[in-house]
Amino acid sequence: MKKYMFVRMPDQSVWRVPTQTIADNRNACYDGIGKDPQETRAETAALFETPDEIADWAENNMDWDEVRHQAEIVKKGEIDYQAGWIEGEKTFSDSEEMEK
Repeated sequence: MKKYMFVRMPDQSVWRVPTQTIADNRNACYDGIGKDPQETRAETAALFETPDEIADWAENNMDWDEVRHQAEIVKKGEIDYQAGWIEGEKTFSDSEEMEK
């Protein structure tokens, strides 16, 4: 199992997540339904030798809130304000507050 999974977010920031965090989530899921913990850990280790399987579990079974405490930013995001200026949604108001 690779030690880390890197995720590029929509703002182009890159986050490093320990794959063990994802493996622990899978193990806890199967432990929670009464499966033998040793068997679960062996299955997870074998399954997670394939990076696509790690990503699949993370995408389909976990939320960002479950990994954010373990995730570390390795590249800050980049926002193209010029593109936002040209393509961004525009609304108008007589008030200083944005209307909903």
